[in-house]
Amino acid sequence: MCLKHPCYESLNKFAASKPARIIYGILLVIAVAFGCVRLLQASNDLHASKNAKLAIVPDIKANLIHFDPKDLGSIEGITSKIDEVYDTYQKHNRNLYNCDENSLPPAGKSCNVDWREFGPCNKENAYGYQKGTPCVFLKFKKHRDWVPNYLNTTNLPDSMPMELKSYIVNSPYPNQRALWVYCKGENPADVENIGPITYYPSRGFSHYYFPYEGQDGYLEPIIALYFERPMSRIILGILVIAIVALGCVAILQMSNNVQSKLEVIPNPEDNLISYSSTSNKEFEKYTLQIDQLLNKYRSKPVGNVYSCDDHSLPDQEDYVCDVDIRQWAPCVQENHYSYHRSSPCVFLKIKKTPFWEPKYVNTSDPPEKMPAFLKEYISNDYLKNNRAVWLSCEGENDVDKENIGPINYLPRLGFPYYYFPYKNQQGYLEPLIAIQFERPTRGVVIFVKCQIWTQDSNDSASFALYIQ
Repeated sequence: MCLKHPCYESLNKFAASKPARIIYGILLVIAVAFGCVRLLQASNDLHASKNAKLAIVPDIKANLIHFDPKDLGSIEGITSKIDEVYDTYQKHNRNLYNCDENSLPPAGKSCNVDWREFGPCNKENAYGYQKGTPCVFLKFKKHRDWVPNYLNTTNLPDSMPMELKSYIVNSPYPNQRALWVYCKGENPADVENIGPITYYPSRGFSHYYFPYEGQDGYLEPIIALYFERPMSRIILGILVIAIVALGCVAILQMSNNVQSKLEVIPNPEDNLISYSSTSNKEFEKYTLQIDQLLNKYRSKPVGNVYSCDDHSLPDQEDYVCDVDIRQWAPCVQENHYSYHRSSPCVFLKIKKTPFWEPKYVNTSDPPEKMPAFLKEYISNDYLKNNRAVWLSCEGENDVDKENIGPINYLPRLGFPYYYFPYKNQQGYLEPLIAIQFERPTRGVVIFVKCQIWTQDSNDSASFALYIQ
């Protein structure tokens, strides 16, 4: 990832200006946080999202940990932040229980978090900062009544890194349920410079910490990352990936996509659309998925397909409404769905739901939570009382909303009523909307949530977008 933030440029210039002898100042960029397990790579505060589940300790603004092991002043500013968290875990609490895979807490009790299990990542060792081997802690914040959708450890996703697969398979508890964590350098140079990482006490947040049900004295689970030999004078982009339910980058809301009426295409196994616009091979896998989807719209049957609009509907029960893919330019095959221009198109469809008749939103009194841009759209005179399953797509949190840029909806912001209900008609075409990300910020992971709006369904689908 290209770091162009003025802060990073200044630090790089400073590092480059030093003599060729070994310099022990270590510069790390931490690019992590969760919004229902999310990744943030912007230089904003990691806690910008109220919904974020994963917190970084130390909590450093601009996501930059910069220190010189020989300068106690620069270290203390970091370790004091860790001390604040450490001290909260040392308070005596009779409600705590020492849990493990074979010993779960009694009702009303909470599992202890024993910092003695964090190896060199302890207060007496200054958390490794004086030795140039810093520790960074990942804390899973309280999320009331939330129960993770754990991976089946006997059928791990193909996209899961082999290192983590090996760890899970060789675990003394092969069927262990956990939120698995994997960290790596974000690009080849970072991978080379980051050095080995050791995880304490394990590679995952164990199941016995979940759910949080308001227990007295509940301790949020923590994993310590010990960077054994990070290269000095280098800014490392560290990508922390939580492995939960659906692959390498797991967005927990995605575990609900299977039940949702809304489907996203392309739909990679890990729900991350990641590519370089300069590499046809990288984005071809996504455009091929879109091609496969649209083939049935290109080769549709002729006999019972009708060109519907608000004023012209089929008068026979077995007729179905056409979906005209010519309305989707520039989201068309000959334009590679605009992936080569770093303004990719993603398609959303309402899956076949037999005999579902949506209860349409009253356009003169839309839901309070409906995004303002969609309220304005449906309030236009020519759309008043127009029945549709409305669609909105937005960044999941403030950082994502800054990075997502304008979105173009084609042909409109809703699925018209005449596609519903689906009555098992032969040749039925599921309604589609193409969304084009016109100017998404490159080099950051952007979390996107798309949602339909009716009175009886607010189903959603989530995915992440990363353009190098």
